[in-house]
Amino acid sequence: MMGYRGHMQPEHWDVLKATGTIHLVAISGLHLGLIAAGAGFLCRRLLLCLPERRVSPAALRMLVFLVVASASIGYALVAGFSVPTRRALIMVIIAGWVLVGARQTGVFTGLLTALALVLLSDSFSPWTRGSGFLSAP
Repeated sequence: MMGYRGHMQPEHWDVLKATGTIHLVAISGLHLGLIAAGAGFLCRRLLLCLPERRVSPAALRMLVFLVVASASIGYALVAGFSVPTRRALIMVIIAGWVLVGARQTGVFTGLLTALALVLLSDSFSPWTRGSGFLSAP
C-alpha cells in the first residue's frame, strides 16, 4: 500500500509473475486517476446537497478541483511518488486547471503544459520503466 518494494526478493517477483498478480504491486497512473475520479464524484455529490444558489458554479468547480488535487497528492505521496504516479498527478492537476478555467484554455495548451512539467520534473522519465516506450519487458 505504501509503494515500498525494498524487501521484495527475486523469488517473490518470480511468484508474482507466475501467478499473474504482479500488477497488484505496481502503483500506476491509472490508480491515481481512479482516486481523482472517485474524490471528484464524492465531492460533487456532497455539494449537490447544498441549497441552490449558495455557491456560484465557478466556486463549485474550484472546490471540486481542490478536493481532487488534495486527494491525488495524498495518494501520490502514500504510493511513493514513482515516475508514473508523478506523471499522472501532473496530468490530473493540469486537467483540473483547464476545467476550473471554464474552458478558456485549449486542450492542447493543457497537454503541452503537462508535457513540459513532466519533462522539467524528470527529463529522463520517458526512458524509465512504466513509461510506455523504451522500457524493458
